This record gives sequence, structure tokens and C-alpha cells, in this order.
Amino acid sequence: MCEDNTMGNFSMDDCCGNNNHHHHHGPERVIAIPNTLDEAVQGDYFVGQTENMFAARGCNCWGGIVNPCNQGNQGNQGNPCNQNNQCNPCCPCNPGVDCFVDSLTVSCYTATPILAEVYLNGNLCCQGTVSCNVSPSNTAIRPTPCPKCQVKSKNNVGNNLGCCKNPIGELVAGCSTKTIDLGGTIIIPPGGSCVVVCKSPCCNCIKCRVACRWWEEEI
Repeated sequence: MCEDNTMGNFSMDDCCGNNNHHHHHGPERVIAIPNTLDEAVQGDYFVGQTENMFAARGCNCWGGIVNPCNQGNQGNQGNPCNQNNQCNPCCPCNPGVDCFVDSLTVSCYTATPILAEVYLNGNLCCQGTVSCNVSPSNTAIRPTPCPKCQVKSKNNVGNNLGCCKNPIGELVAGCSTKTIDLGGTIIIPPGGSCVVVCKSPCCNCIKCRVACRWWEEEI
């Protein structure tokens, strides 16, 4: 009978004969994997891009991720607006997900450079066109995971996106692509958004597209 919980380098399991895990010699091997890979394996990491976006002279366009505010009612990629074009309240029985934005990539298809400004949490739940160009990064899972968040865009808009913050701005050269790496540090709650507003510094017409990478965690 063992009197102590441990005896030297042996544990209670050794005393009871459960010592199979001590047969190896040398240090244990620990493998660290990136958080994004872990989220992808679980089916919670998604990639997507907007449709082609356009802005006429003196106008802007935006594209990015919108986290609908009524995920408990809408199902997968549903319409987040009611008949009055107002956002429905969150369903208390299913509060939805937090969205961790990993990266935003802006592609400029014109010779005119683009000023790409990231805006957070504008009133965009009921605006824009939902893109179908969205997929989980792990396509081996069955059934295929569906994101709660949406990739949306809107053409020919003004500067007013509602009450929102603009913490990041980048200049994208003409006929080029620029990626804004965020590493999941921007977290969007239900009802929030993270979009790129594309502007022409020269007030010329622009054509562009925004690609997004993110993962979701249930609240």
C-alpha cells in the first residue's frame, strides 16, 4: 500500500500499476501549432472575398466582414433585416459569435491608387450585397461548416458609415494588391463590422476587391 501520493519520480499511478506512460525515455515532445491552424482544423476559420467593387468620380466603395446582429434568427447567411429594413435584436437563446479578423487584402484593378481605410462597427448590418465567395479553409469537414459572419460590399457610397472608428489607413498602388495583417487582434461582436472603405485620392473612378480571413468563436 502506498503511504504517499508520490515516491521519488513515481506517481500514484506507478504504485497502482498504471505506469505505461513511463516506458519512454528522454524528454516528451511538445508540438506547437499556430492558432489559425487550430481554428481551421476545428472548422471555425473562413476565407472570402467581395464581388468586384466600383466607385465613380467623387464616390467611395466599401467591402469587408459584417457580423449580423440577429444570428439566432437568420440561420446561415440569411437576411439580417426585417420588413422595415431595420436590424432585428439579438436572439437571447443564441447570442451568436465573436469574429476575429485575421487579415484584409485589397486588390486595385485600376492605374489610379486607392486609399484603403479600415472602419470598425459602422451601421452596416442592413446595407450592402452579401458575397457568395466564402468558404471554410478546412474543406475536409462534413457537413461543411457555414460562417455566421458575412462578406459584404457596396458601391458608390459617401463618407458617412454611421458611428464608427477608422484606426487604420493604407495606400494601395495602382494595379497592385496590399494585405493588412491583423492576426485576430480586431474582434467584432454581433452587430459589428470591419470593412475597408476604398477612396481615390485623385477623385477618379476606381475598381477593386477586398478579401477577408477570419475565425469565429461562439459567445
